[in-house]
Amino acid sequence: MTVELFFEDFWNQRFEKAKRRMNEVSNMDPKSRLKALMSVLEEEGFMPEFKLDDDAKVFTIKACNCPFSEVIQQTHLPCKLEANFYKKLFGERVTRVAYIADGDYSCTYCIPIDRKLHTSSSNTKFPAEGK
Repeated sequence: MTVELFFEDFWNQRFEKAKRRMNEVSNMDPKSRLKALMSVLEEEGFMPEFKLDDDAKVFTIKACNCPFSEVIQQTHLPCKLEANFYKKLFGERVTRVAYIADGDYSCTYCIPIDRKLHTSSSNTKFPAEGK
């Protein structure tokens, strides 16, 4: 198995697991859905934190640890796939505002809340190419 296929498979499995956990809790309670996602991230070694700002209609997710820190010195593929992971879960308006590979202390994503925290029903797989 190539490195690309390994990471594509990892992120596809992670997406399905996160989507399943988030769908198991109430669609009406954004905090419960975020906590379900946080448990998946914790299990994968990302040391996540989240902040929900109802007034600004945005939430942030910080991954304070990168379990792929050695790999990203050679390829940023895990980083690209992580960004795609959040976009598949929450839509295209997800923005990465901090990046461990650039020297930040976390990879941080801002996600607008313009609808209940949905999970995509997309069956698309994670491509290795692109951002």
